[in-house]
Amino acid sequence: MSKNKKIVVGNCILIRGRCEEVMEYLESESIDAVATDPPYLYLKHKLDIPFDEDKVFSEWKRLLKNNSMIAFFGRGDAFFRWNLILEKLGFKFKESAVWEKENASNYLNNFLRIHEDISFRTYGNGNLRKEYVDYLEYNINKNRLDRIITVWKNLRSALRGKDKELAIKYIETGIKEFTYESKRKYELTSGKHKGACRGVNLFQSVKIGKVETSIMRCNREQYKYEHPTQKPVALMERIVKLVSDEGNTILDPFMGGGSTAIACINTNRKFIGIEIDDEYFEVACKRVRQKYGEINNEKCKQAA
Repeated sequence: MSKNKKIVVGNCILIRGRCEEVMEYLESESIDAVATDPPYLYLKHKLDIPFDEDKVFSEWKRLLKNNSMIAFFGRGDAFFRWNLILEKLGFKFKESAVWEKENASNYLNNFLRIHEDISFRTYGNGNLRKEYVDYLEYNINKNRLDRIITVWKNLRSALRGKDKELAIKYIETGIKEFTYESKRKYELTSGKHKGACRGVNLFQSVKIGKVETSIMRCNREQYKYEHPTQKPVALMERIVKLVSDEGNTILDPFMGGGSTAIACINTNRKFIGIEIDDEYFEVACKRVRQKYGEINNEKCKQAA
């Protein structure tokens, strides 16, 4: 590996080197969130390099501001071990999720795996943000075109049915009126629940999106992969929005091809990424420069 190298492009700082060493030079309590995909030694690839888990996770604890969030991918024994180490360091469990890939990673396997695990933890009392996934994108990712057709039929029916006025009011004003109270029988919680008409609920879902769920469906970026475990930018955008706010600084100590960096640019966050491999460090730098080039070209078009 070459000597450590640092590149600054826009709001992104990209550093080539071992993350255990590089993180020592970062300022304490300077990071708002960690979003990363550590190597878990299943690929038999040059990037499956063991790392000092205790050292890396202890550095996260030092670098993170209080009440910050972390999100990381994992698999198998490594994933469970990391969660135990982080728990001992004081990182509280907040949520777990899976990325559903739609397509299996290797069709030659006897057991086809179409997901990766994601763990969300906090140092302090941080919380996941409430985020929405575009309703049509969610159903397209799930290949549910039949569902989309049904939704449009139901929307049309809502504008003609008994709750037509409530649906129109929501479209025009964004105000959602609750129309009835009911006592639901088969629930763990008891009491009365206010409800809105189904048409209004449907319009709301289409307008603002579907609340993020623990099954994060996102198709792989076909023909765009420059890294064997490269995550879709759209997926990383959703993750960084769950664990941080605009203007925050995100750390990815296992940067790979830079998908987290692009996600941070797209969602108005600052980024610090560390990558040990020369080749993939250059891939990440190229992608970040290209992204900022596209942004600058768009600004020039708008100014013309």
